[in-house]
Amino acid sequence: MGNYQVPQFIEDESKLVGPFSFTQLFILVGGGALAFIFYKLMKPFIGIPLAIIVGFIACLISFARINDMPLYKMILPMIKHFVLPKSYQWSNFRKKQVVVNQDNDNKFNLSNQDENKEKDLSKVDALTKILDKGNE
Repeated sequence: MGNYQVPQFIEDESKLVGPFSFTQLFILVGGGALAFIFYKLMKPFIGIPLAIIVGFIACLISFARINDMPLYKMILPMIKHFVLPKSYQWSNFRKKQVVVNQDNDNKFNLSNQDENKEKDLSKVDALTKILDKGNE
């Protein structure tokens, strides 16, 4: 039996530039660009603190880990958790399906799926009665 090398660390992202993965680099470049825009377009007493805050948030999102999972992978599930409802109600809503059958005369017949199920159940009931009589 041959020896095969088993891949390890398959959950780690490949590093694109230095110690940064593609996603981390994208977040850092986007945050840096947004911070630069705030710095250049706004007055210094508003732009500089806002640029520092945006840069800090970009660094936090790209490098922070919670339970060995990157924060950028947890942001969307966290938003879904807080926005979507948490109570589920079951409803017995079924769509009626319409089946199109083509006869030998090339005519199309529309039949309701529920009617076909009722016919099938009556056939099963008849077969059950026949089989029950055979055991007596």
